[in-house]
Amino acid sequence: WGGAVLLALQGLGVALTLGLFGNATAVNIVYGSRGMWSVGLVWLAGLIQQPRPDEAAALLDQANLLAQRHGSQRISARANVQLAQVRLVQNRDDEALAIIDRELPRLQASRYRRTELEALSIKARALQSFDRLDEARAIVSNLLSAAEANKNESAIAQSAGDLALVTTSLGDFPAALKLRERVTSIR
Repeated sequence: WGGAVLLALQGLGVALTLGLFGNATAVNIVYGSRGMWSVGLVWLAGLIQQPRPDEAAALLDQANLLAQRHGSQRISARANVQLAQVRLVQNRDDEALAIIDRELPRLQASRYRRTELEALSIKARALQSFDRLDEARAIVSNLLSAAEANKNESAIAQSAGDLALVTTSLGDFPAALKLRERVTSIR
C-alpha cells in the first residue's frame, strides 16, 4: 500500500504542476531528475547514519554503569556484548575477545541464551582475526546447530555464512560452497 500511495502522490504532483504551470518540458526535466534526488537522499542518509564507534563505546560504558548501579545483570551483560561488537568494528579484537570471555560464564549461568549466542558469534569473529580457525569453526558450528534447532532462518543464514568464511579460510572450498548455497537459498 505504501508504494502505491507514493506513486499516486507522485502522479498527482506531476498533474497538478502541469495544470498550474503548463510547461510540460520543465515539469518533465524536474520529474526526470527524481533518480538523482533519490541518490542524493540515500547519500544524505548515509552521512547521518555513519558509524561512530567511539561514541557508541562511551554510551555503552554509561549504560553498563547504570545497569550495575541498579543491579540489572541482564542489561549489563547486553551492554558488554554490544561493547565487544564495537571493539570488533574498531579493530580492537583482543579487547573484544577479553570482554566476551569475561561475560560468557555469567551469560551461561544466567541463561540469557540470545545474548550468549550473540556473544559466541562475536567471539568466533574475534578468533578468526587471530587465525584460531579451528576454535572459531567449532563455535560457529554450534551456533548453526542451535539456529537449526530453533528453526530460526535468519540465524541459520548468519551462522552458515560465518561458517562458510571460516571453512574458506581453512581451505575446505567445497564445504564452503555448500554453505554459501544454503545461505543464498534462505535469502
